[in-house]
Amino acid sequence: DCSYNGNCIPGGCACFDGWHGDKCGKIAFQAVDKSVIGYNRLPDSSASWGGSIVKDDAGVWHMWASELVNQCGLNSWGRNSAIVHATATEPEGPYTFKGRILGGSPMAFESRVTRAPTGEFVMFFSGKVNGNVIVNDGIVCDCSTG
Repeated sequence: DCSYNGNCIPGGCACFDGWHGDKCGKIAFQAVDKSVIGYNRLPDSSASWGGSIVKDDAGVWHMWASELVNQCGLNSWGRNSAIVHATATEPEGPYTFKGRILGGSPMAFESRVTRAPTGEFVMFFSGKVNGNVIVNDGIVCDCSTG
């Protein structure tokens, strides 16, 4: 049993790339240079999560991710999360911020983007649009002063 992450060999496991341990059950994380890989707008923003990427016909990679607005912490995700758009020339980034979508309206997250058969980008997400609230009382926090 190599946790489906390696091949069984006499006396143990030969783990696939990205896995290690006696039974290949541990992810082999490596250090990441955030200036080269991924999406990171600190100190302009707080945390971001859940990036969904799609390549367009011109070869540009587009990412839509959830981001906390107004420099707030995770305890304000229900009021201060928004979906942002960023682009890169390589799938691993670095991604450059292009703007918030849905009018920058807070309380939008969990975006997933795909291409329709027509070539259009289609997004599925949770949140509110134009004041139609799913989970929010409409109050957006400003945490920029601590």
